[in-house]
Amino acid sequence: MRGTGTRRGRGVGTRAGRTVPGPRSAGRRRRRAHRRRAGARPARRGGAALGEALAGVVSALDPDVVVVAGGVLDSGPWYLDALRAELSAHTLPLLREVPVRPAVLGADAVALGVAVHALRRPVPPPVPGDVTPAHA
Repeated sequence: MRGTGTRRGRGVGTRAGRTVPGPRSAGRRRRRAHRRRAGARPARRGGAALGEALAGVVSALDPDVVVVAGGVLDSGPWYLDALRAELSAHTLPLLREVPVRPAVLGADAVALGVAVHALRRPVPPPVPGDVTPAHA
């Protein structure tokens, strides 16, 4: 029964094929916006703390780019925005424009890096008389 407003979360009716918002929709939107803002606070605090901590590393090493990975990046743009602001505020003036980017490989970046490194390392030839098992 499309457009009757009898199902929870639906609007009152339809107009030209689109759902018309019901009287409870505004309250739902306000609650949803409040939850988003409340969830953004910890992400902002975490991003600001990491940005401040990375400022010393960036000032010492002068990297071309800072790559950030982890599940916290899924929380929204607040984490990276706060990280960039604090990093810029606490680094040397010449290094304030260092780009901060999320890792393209996501949470698997470390595991993939280890695998690539292991595949690129040459296997040393066996030493005559060595009794160490191959799997040790």
